[in-house]
Amino acid sequence: MSFSELNLKAGLPHALVAEDSLIHQRLARSILAQRGFLVTVVNNGHEAVVATRGVNFDLILMDIEMPVLDGCAAARQIRFQQAANQPRVPIVAVTSLDDRQRVLAAGMDAHLAKPLAADRLDRVLEELVCDSACTQQRGKDVRTSAGMQCVGGR
Repeated sequence: MSFSELNLKAGLPHALVAEDSLIHQRLARSILAQRGFLVTVVNNGHEAVVATRGVNFDLILMDIEMPVLDGCAAARQIRFQQAANQPRVPIVAVTSLDDRQRVLAAGMDAHLAKPLAADRLDRVLEELVCDSACTQQRGKDVRTSAGMQCVGGR
């Protein structure tokens, strides 16, 4: 049994970071690890798509401008390959571009500007957890067009 299988059995949340910059990879890994996540890092969108075929991640942080396959194309492929009976994995765009509408249209759930900041990530995680709880409670996807508000929630 691998280390990541042991961590998953222990109930740790598992995050995928798709980022081609080593500095941003280290920053994301550090912030997520401090919040109790097991973190897997890949270098491009193609690797992210492949990684999601074998592991059920609890969160994906996705850079937009990456080699091989950009973040929007990767998010669309991940959404396409998700089985209907699997829970929707939150995908958060992390980018220096102001592409909020484009990333939401690609199937991502939120947008964060680079450099990644712990307090902004915390706010997005809180909002996504509310979305997830509402979705499970009502048995259907109740996200707003912005993908952020909890219908009937707080």
